[in-house]
Order: sequence, then structure tokens, then C-alpha cells
Amino acid sequence: MGPSRVFACVAFLLASLSWMRAPLALNQPNGPQIPENGDLQALFDQAQDPISAVADAADAPETFSPTCNLTFTLLSRGSAAFQNVFGWYNVTGQAPPNSDLHVLISCNAQPPQSFPLAIKNDPSYLGGKVGFFLITPEGKPSLCASVDNIGHVYYSERGYNPDNVGVDSYIHLLIFDSKKIAKSFYFAWEDLFGGGDNNFVDLVARVDGVSCANGGASCQTGKLGVCGYGTMQCQNGMLTCLQSVQPGPESCDAVDNDCNGAVDDGMGLCPDGQGCDHGVCVPKCSSGEFTCPPNQVCSMDGLCVEPACVGVTCPDAQKCVAGGCVDPCGGVVCPHAQTCVFGVCIDPCQGIACDMGQVCVAGACIESCACAGCGPMQTCQPDGRCLEDACVGKSCPAGQYCAAGACVDACSGVQCPAGEACATGACAPSDMSAASSAASSSGNFVGSGGGGGASSVAASSGAGGSGMGGAPGISRVPARDVAKPSSCACHVGSADEATLGGAASLALLGLALRRRSKRR
Repeated sequence: MGPSRVFACVAFLLASLSWMRAPLALNQPNGPQIPENGDLQALFDQAQDPISAVADAADAPETFSPTCNLTFTLLSRGSAAFQNVFGWYNVTGQAPPNSDLHVLISCNAQPPQSFPLAIKNDPSYLGGKVGFFLITPEGKPSLCASVDNIGHVYYSERGYNPDNVGVDSYIHLLIFDSKKIAKSFYFAWEDLFGGGDNNFVDLVARVDGVSCANGGASCQTGKLGVCGYGTMQCQNGMLTCLQSVQPGPESCDAVDNDCNGAVDDGMGLCPDGQGCDHGVCVPKCSSGEFTCPPNQVCSMDGLCVEPACVGVTCPDAQKCVAGGCVDPCGGVVCPHAQTCVFGVCIDPCQGIACDMGQVCVAGACIESCACAGCGPMQTCQPDGRCLEDACVGKSCPAGQYCAAGACVDACSGVQCPAGEACATGACAPSDMSAASSAASSSGNFVGSGGGGGASSVAASSGAGGSGMGGAPGISRVPARDVAKPSSCACHVGSADEATLGGAASLALLGLALRRRSKRR
């Protein structure tokens, strides 16, 4: 192939949460940290890419999910005589046969040649994940490796390597995230059976157009109050926790809305004659013989509250009900395409800015369908999302969405947060709650009922300009059609997966395997 570069849409999704774990220096079994000798570091320095060859080295992921075009640029062949080749194979759960080894960089290629890989157009591609391999001519008369001249084959799936002996196995491939070029990674190989000089420059290729997976998972930004709520998003090829909720005026909702570290603080949170208690506007105690309703008591703050909640302090974003701290989203079923955050139903894509070539679906940035394609019975739309064929060209009234070709009420099956009702595809303060608030402010006793009333939700125009009510800093938006993610949608790894990924790397440290000097 020629030196042409293909910079199309984002290329493939890395398929392991362990890829994004904190860097952990790698060691060969019973050997030093890798890479050694400074040769690979010199390569990064020459490229003016501020990578630490030791601290930033990773041995995962092992398999990849292709979605569009990639460009591989050969950067190094080292100084040895071996003319190795690099390519891809289909991941099937077993070692690939030689017939499934598809060469991308041949033995005659020289730096800095580039090679495009439009894998989805390759008739050899089986439609699943792929792995990468290095063929060496070690032990063969000809130093030019090929699928017909194989000394050894080393795979990104290390378990298939010819010198694999479990956790004592020699590491042949290191992967680095570029700090200079967005969505770019390096593959660095060590090519001798059973051990080498550990410089990992026997074949080095940079792949451009790479994105990370696992977007959409909840995360903590480290900020106070609602500003601490975030989602993991792929930004410039790196998984980053982005703040999802912006600070706003304080409200009586058991949430630190203005992100100042204090919950429900300030004046004017409730109507006249009411005060805020555990996220609920309740009547102030009246003077005279009957200060509070029979089922409530007058607190030290002068508010009519549930006896069981007197003196109870709940964590941020929880409310006291019947003496216990509860999640205000417990039992809540939000309208179509919305999710509950701090007792408020919101569009999870609100406030999410995706990279170019990506779209937000269900709170996660995924590849545009123009690049990733769509599943069966789906069609790619101009907005970059997939839509089922039966709904293409179909328009539904406000508060409805299309499913299986029919318009469905977005409020169907919805259980809104306490004190709210679903109308036109969004949860908003109910008329009954508003009436209760008005009655309270006129001097009538109204029990808290453990839920928020109209006063606990301030008016907000919302990101979609809906004019619906919404908690400050958390704009309410009407339900909108959000297409089902395509087959390349991001996978959210579990905490267990992350722990196991880290444990696997730790298990490699300090284990015995005799290293051999490189001989050519």
C-alpha cells in the first residue's frame, strides 16, 4: 500500500476498561521495568510527544472493535536485521490460523510509510472484534517475514503467543496514548522468542483515529454539590470525567444546588409561612394551642416536621422520610430518554459536548452512524444517530416518540419524583402539589408527606427551551427521540472489571522467567 493517510471518522473503540486505568509501570517477569535502553523514549522525544516510555506503557487492551478507517504509520524497525511484518486478524476465541493473518505493514515497508485500514470494507472481516499480530523471521533463512515465512507470531492476545506460560509470559507489545496528537496511539513490539533486549523498537507503528470506550458511566468530578455529578466521556481520545450539572440558585430539595458546600442554605427557598426541612417546604409552627398537625411536631427551627426526622442529618442528595435517609430517585421511572439525577428527571445528554464525529446517546458519546453504521432494521440519520426503519420520516406530537413505527406517549409507565406528575413527556410539579403549597402559605396545615412540593422546584427555561419547571442548575427538557445505540456503542465496564484489570498487571510484577539476550 502507498503512503496515503486516511483521516476520516473515529476509527475503533478500545474494548477494555482496564485500558483507562491509572498508568502502572510494567516489568518483564523476573526482570526490569520496560522498555529499557531509552531507545523508545528517544523515538517519542524525536516526535516531540511528551510520553514517558516507562510510566505510560500499557499492555491492554488485547482486542479492538473496528468501526471506520484507521491509518498506521511505521515509525521504527529498530537496528536489527529482522524484517518483521504487522497486521490484523479476526477475534474468534481461539488462535487465528495463518489464513486469517492479514498483513498491513509488509517486511519491505520503511519508515515513515503510512497504511490505511478500512477494515469494514475488507471481505476477510467477520464483523466482530479484531486483534493485531507481529510476524518475525527468527530461525528462518530469509530475514523477510511473511505469512509464508514465519519464524514466530506474536499476538495482541498474549495467551496465543508461542512463548506464553501464563502470568510468567514475556511481554511483546506495549501500547501508548499520544499526548501530542488527539485520538492517536502507539504500538511498540519486542520480537525475540522468550526474551530480548526490551527496547521495544523492533517495530513501532502509530495508529491515528482511535477513540476510547466506556463513556456514559457516572463519575465524581471532585467538586461540591451538584457540580460533583459527572459522566465519563471520550475527549480527544481519552476517557475524562466531565461535569454534567452546572451550579444554580439554591432550592429546597436536599441538594447543594449552588455548589458552595452547604445544602438548602439561604433565604427565600420556600413560600411565606414555610421553611425548608430535609429538602421539603413545610409549614412553620403556629402560635397558640395547636402549633402543628397531629402527625407532626415543632422542631427547634420552628418548623412542623415528622417526629422521626427531628435531629436526623442526611447526606447530600438524600431526604429524610419516616426517620430514614432515602434517595429521592428511588422508585422513580423517568419519561422516555430521561434519567433521574438528585430527584429530578433530566436529559442525560444535556450539557454533554462530544468530540467531532461523535454524538451523545443515552448520556454517552459514541461514534456517528456515518462512521459506525447501524444495526439491522435501522437507518443512519443526518444527526449521526441510528433510527429504526419503521420510524424514518414519521413525526410524532410533542410528548410522544416513535417506536416500531407507532407514536408512543413518553409518559407511559412513568413514576415521577415526589410531588410531580408527567405531562407532555416531562415531569413537572403537579397541580395538587401546587395547591398544597398555596394552602400552606395561607396558614392551613399541610403534612410534608416526605416528598418535595412545587416550592422545591424552581422555574427553569431548560436547555431545550421548554419552559418546564426544573431544579436550579438541572434544566428540565421535554423527552426527545434518542435512537438505540448502534452495534459499536460504548460498553460501560464494572468496578470489578477495573479491579481485575489492575490485579492482572500487578500479578506480572516480580514473577520469575529467565531473560535471554537478543542474538541475531
